[in-house]
Amino acid sequence: MAELLLTEGMIPTKFRDDARHIAVAILHNLDVLVSWNYRHMVNIRTKKMVNSLCIRYGYKPIDIVSPEEVIEYEEME
Repeated sequence: MAELLLTEGMIPTKFRDDARHIAVAILHNLDVLVSWNYRHMVNIRTKKMVNSLCIRYGYKPIDIVSPEEVIEYEEME
């Protein structure tokens, strides 16, 4: 999965660890991935591309969010 993220240009190849981070979350069927990495992970472009890949390969979509979004969610409950 990490290689797909890299070869399809979703994550730049020099940031292989970011691709691995996302891949592990997808393969472990997590609902949410929390990250401070706004450049390669927590942005609308990456979210859309990652979820398109998930659907294409039979995995459920994953929500990639910042810690602030988690805190906001907690405060709403």
